[in-house]
Amino acid sequence: MHQDSLLNRLNEDSRFLIYDFPLVLSFPDKLDLIDKNNILKSDLKGFKLDDENLNKIEILKEYFADTQSFFSEYQNKALSSENAIFSEYKSIEKEQDFDLVVLGIDPALGKAKGDYFAIAELKKVDKNKFHLKASGYKISPSKMIDVILKLYIKYLSLGKIVKIAIETIAFQEFFKDKLKEEALKLGIILSICELKNKVAKELRIDSLAPYINDGTILIDNNSNLLIEEMLSYPKAPHDDLLDASEMAFRIACSSANADYKAINRILSKKKIKKGFL
Repeated sequence: MHQDSLLNRLNEDSRFLIYDFPLVLSFPDKLDLIDKNNILKSDLKGFKLDDENLNKIEILKEYFADTQSFFSEYQNKALSSENAIFSEYKSIEKEQDFDLVVLGIDPALGKAKGDYFAIAELKKVDKNKFHLKASGYKISPSKMIDVILKLYIKYLSLGKIVKIAIETIAFQEFFKDKLKEEALKLGIILSICELKNKVAKELRIDSLAPYINDGTILIDNNSNLLIEEMLSYPKAPHDDLLDASEMAFRIACSSANADYKAINRILSKKKIKKGFL
């Protein structure tokens, strides 16, 4: 179904009641860990189809072959590159070395609400160049703590400086405290940047568009959920990964004047483990 189709236009008219019957009721919980090369070995938990007699592997192959066509033909949701404000995003062609990575965290309470627990990994590869990978999970907050700590430790072991960007209101505040508590049990003092968002989420996400479209932020091709959000925003059913990405970019920009290569050299000379700050 095209973005400008009759049905889409009727859907925006309050005089009509529209019933939607997508093929995929819910994608795999760990969709961002799946690609066309590892489908057969992947965990498809959470993957539900309108017709359970269909072959889930074949459906996923079609999804990865052409995501935009898949959503248009099977999900009744047009991912319009013409109208999406992130339509000119550019992909990472070659991985580059980096000294700073900011993990943007957007916590969710779990599966009941339907939101994704989002983690954005924003790597500063140059003065004004960033690589972005973002993933969405539908698992419990306690399991997400394990995911975050493993990711944090991975980057520390590579000698990178790691920061965490997280909003601290209500449940997020509690989650942040629990995350710090579990990290201390491992002897790790997390570098957490707490954010009090005073601007509407939509405006914050909109502010990312110029940086993504001009290539300041390059997108990882395997970040399937993030790309889906970008191509369907602002009508996407969720925007959790974009939200986490915006918070990561905000902190990365506030750290832009620091020379992290020099900092790591100093820490190395003082025989302090690289990556801690």
